[in-house]
Amino acid sequence: MEAISTLEVLGLEKNAFKIMPVCIHKLQGLRMLSLSFNEMDEVADDIGQLKYLDRLWLEGNKIDNFPEALPLAAELDDLRIGDNGFTGLPDSIGQLYGMRDLSVNNLGLYKLPETVEWLYNLRTLNISDNNLSVFPEEILKLSCMRELQCSGNGLKSIPDKICNLTNLQVLNLRRNSLRELPTRFPISLTCS
Repeated sequence: MEAISTLEVLGLEKNAFKIMPVCIHKLQGLRMLSLSFNEMDEVADDIGQLKYLDRLWLEGNKIDNFPEALPLAAELDDLRIGDNGFTGLPDSIGQLYGMRDLSVNNLGLYKLPETVEWLYNLRTLNISDNNLSVFPEEILKLSCMRELQCSGNGLKSIPDKICNLTNLQVLNLRRNSLRELPTRFPISLTCS
């Protein structure tokens, strides 16, 4: 393993991994790891040992539980974990304070944990294709938010407080059950 101790990016997407390769936790310089679109049903706890990991892509697997060790990955700022088998996010997701991009689409979520509001650096959030019939109020406290993907949820309304997201540039509300929009949107908003 010493020959690749300087490895920073490892792309293993679209393979047939059923478990996370054991040797990965030894790659201490790893900054980006993609295991998307494999057949994994869990993530090893030693993922938290990768102290420089800032991008982790795990979407399109069969993961049954949110990886409890992820909050230990303090540098993590881009997490893509949508399209997996679990249907809830733990409160510990709020401990990922540096998170800038979070994709939790297609998980069957009915709500987001209140601790999502602690992700104050979040700029991009993808909660599309879940079961969120009520707009998650926690999102309204994320003032750095630039892009919010909420398509395919069955949302019936959008709160007027969405105007508090003054940095919002992209808002995707396709395939919902909306009948009207709030009377005022943030000035910088571009509807998509």
